[in-house]
Amino acid sequence: MLALLGLVGFFSVGLGVSINARDQNFENGQKLEDLGQAVSQFPPSRQTQQHTHDPTILRVDDEYYLYNVGEHIFIHTAPSMAGPWEHIGSVLDGNSVIPKGDRAAPWAPTVIAVDGTYYCYYSVSKAGCRDSAVGVATSDSPGPGNWYDHGIVIQTGTGNGSDIAPYTMTNAIDPATLITPDGDAYLTFGSYWNGIFQIPLGPDLISPASTTEPDARQLAWEPKSLGMPSRLANNLCGDPTGPHAIEGAFISYNDGWYYLWYSHGFCCNLKKDNLPPAGQEYVLVTFPRDPN
Repeated sequence: MLALLGLVGFFSVGLGVSINARDQNFENGQKLEDLGQAVSQFPPSRQTQQHTHDPTILRVDDEYYLYNVGEHIFIHTAPSMAGPWEHIGSVLDGNSVIPKGDRAAPWAPTVIAVDGTYYCYYSVSKAGCRDSAVGVATSDSPGPGNWYDHGIVIQTGTGNGSDIAPYTMTNAIDPATLITPDGDAYLTFGSYWNGIFQIPLGPDLISPASTTEPDARQLAWEPKSLGMPSRLANNLCGDPTGPHAIEGAFISYNDGWYYLWYSHGFCCNLKKDNLPPAGQEYVLVTFPRDPN
């Protein structure tokens, strides 16, 4: 039995539930100290000291598999979410076959399992640029040693297909793949620039349903610039309109509702005496949507 536990981050789901529960309980007049029970099913933050970037977790039988940014995409295993986590290898045997970006340590892997095949979607790019691509590797087992790198699913900036909307105005990183209860597959992606987009995938799950007419949907974006653009911004490396801080999307499904999770604001290299103003700090946002 396979249970998909794909996460925006190790601690993001717990944080998001805590925020939503807090807001709802305050509206109902309940006390803050009553919230502990509502979120007690989540492990405490950082209890394992397992520092990872952009992880996905799968449960396969009684074992947990963690995939995260690292040389050739790290794989860790553990008997429970609380650890201990052991590094057992990598998804790729070498650099990504995609000839752009950080090929040695692809970003933001998302791993799903469908009919006995494991799909690892990853992105290659360069920080601050949208000359990027989403790639995919497949395997018949969740561990290292048997993954085949199929290369590009979609790409932006330069390369074949990048001149077709919405790839002309988006950044093909942070992939997340959703399989609906009806069996349809969608790839969600995007970072900064014009935000989060989604396209349907083909039945093989390694290519778009259409390479010429992507049938893309813009799911979310930050219309306001949250800072000044770099004087060297050229829309390939740097947005001339300034940073539109939104990225890291993930979609989950529960009881007839789809939930879009994404991060917003500035996260890194911040100084304590010069933090972003309210509304621009780094937060996790979720929007539910009734599929009907």
